[in-house]
Amino acid sequence: MRRRRPSGGVRAGAVGQADFRYLASARRPSGRRRRHACLRVVLFAVACLAALAPARAETLAAALAKAFGSHPELGQQRAALYVAQEGVAVQEGGYWPRLSASADIGLHRFQSGPLGSETIDSWRRTAPRSGGLTLDYTLFDAGRTSANVREAKAGARAANETLRAAEQTVLRNAAAAYMDVLRAQGVAALRRADVQTLTTQVAQTADRFAYGDVTRTDVAQVQAQLAGAKADALAAEADLLAASAVYRQVIGEAPRALAAAGPLAGLAPSTLEQAVALAQREHPGVRAAQERVDAARQAARAAEAELLPTLGVQARFGRSWDAPSAPRERQGTASLTAGLNVPIFQGGAPSARVRAAKHAVGQAQQAADVQRDVVRAQVVAAWAQWQASDGVLKAAQVQVRSAESAVAGLREEMIAGQRTTFDVLTAQTALTVAQISLLTAQRNRVVASFGLVAAMGRLTLEAARGALRAPGPEMRFAGPVRMPMPIPKRAPAIPPAAPLAAPPAESSVVPQTPRPASPRLAGSVETLAATFAPAPRLPGSVETLAPGFAPTPVRLAFAPRIDSPPPFLGYELRR
Repeated sequence: MRRRRPSGGVRAGAVGQADFRYLASARRPSGRRRRHACLRVVLFAVACLAALAPARAETLAAALAKAFGSHPELGQQRAALYVAQEGVAVQEGGYWPRLSASADIGLHRFQSGPLGSETIDSWRRTAPRSGGLTLDYTLFDAGRTSANVREAKAGARAANETLRAAEQTVLRNAAAAYMDVLRAQGVAALRRADVQTLTTQVAQTADRFAYGDVTRTDVAQVQAQLAGAKADALAAEADLLAASAVYRQVIGEAPRALAAAGPLAGLAPSTLEQAVALAQREHPGVRAAQERVDAARQAARAAEAELLPTLGVQARFGRSWDAPSAPRERQGTASLTAGLNVPIFQGGAPSARVRAAKHAVGQAQQAADVQRDVVRAQVVAAWAQWQASDGVLKAAQVQVRSAESAVAGLREEMIAGQRTTFDVLTAQTALTVAQISLLTAQRNRVVASFGLVAAMGRLTLEAARGALRAPGPEMRFAGPVRMPMPIPKRAPAIPPAAPLAAPPAESSVVPQTPRPASPRLAGSVETLAATFAPAPRLPGSVETLAPGFAPTPVRLAFAPRIDSPPPFLGYELRR
């Protein structure tokens, strides 16, 4: 009888022919198991793709929502609003009657006997108990309760407007922090690119100096530019760290990958007069100041009510048991009393409070006027910044395009020998400054739109989400536009120079050796690079150049000529 293999898997070790027969004849998994295995494979693949996929960039709308929901200043103002709303409920309690209950219990013992006698006839002990209800209701208080309620409601409305103003400030600061991080990232990328480009340029310039193609001054100029670029890069990194710290303070999280952002659209009016009029009506600072004026007036009315009489009623119902006056008995009482209180002389305190309240009204009115002037000035300044930001952005774009063209042209001229390395470095520095100005203009454009809408009092989270405009090509912050410095290839080894023939007797000029033109690399202007060929060196001493002139003293002069392409390097021997 043939031995049957177990239903387990293949044994460890080498797999023989019998094992292959076993694998072929093994029972296949069921359809349910296959489906579960496929599902596990699919889930594992999805998890791997999710882990490997790049994190989605955070948008400005998402950052505003985070700041709106987690900023501690908004939590503080919301708590202040809740306190003010509860103050309204406190003052409205004056309209309702006040009902109170009382109860007491005790132990009473007394004795009695003939007058002048020390003999005690009897001792009595009682446990008196009593309870009652009292109802007080004010029928007339000269309008004090109504004034207090209106004052509390005005204070609650002022607290609500203060919360709106805090929300606007947080949203504006969040937008500014978001754009500051974007600008700092762009500036840091520009500065790092400058350091990398100039580091390579210093190495190439040193090689050219070793071959005699440039002077020591050129090397010093490039090294100075590199040192300045490193300092600027360190400053840019510090600015990025500071901007990230402010972002974390305002948004509540550290900045990650930030998406490009555009300004608010559709919330600003067409003229400055309309913006000012809208701010005078809707700005939360102005409306809060007006509510404070109303609250001060109601406080003055409440103070005046102290000088007038009040009328109220009181109802009381009580019951007592085992009273000392009536032991082992139960008594009940009920009463209804109306009371009139007329102030006649109170030492002048109510009158002083009335005068102080009236002065407080004048103070609140002056504060409201000041707030209107402040809001008007803020709207004018924000309008000017908004209008100027458009022109500044367009000018910065033109400046960047012109600087790019200038750098490209100077490269070509440097390759032809008409410009020096310092000229190209200066133009590249101007291009970097122009690109930073463009980043700043883009940041100011977005922040100015938030500032104008906030100055008008219309900046809310819902309005900002609906009015955020998608950034156009000129508003992208994907990365700085770079046009690197021309990085020449390393100069090849110098071939041995051919011996120069002796010049004829009637000529004192050594035949010129043409210098091969610098080839251009394929590609656009951004990838243009120059290959600098070294100038041929003259072999031997001056005496071996022209034996016919020795030992007559001669002077060797280097005179590059650029009058006709390709350029030549000429050497002249003069007596």
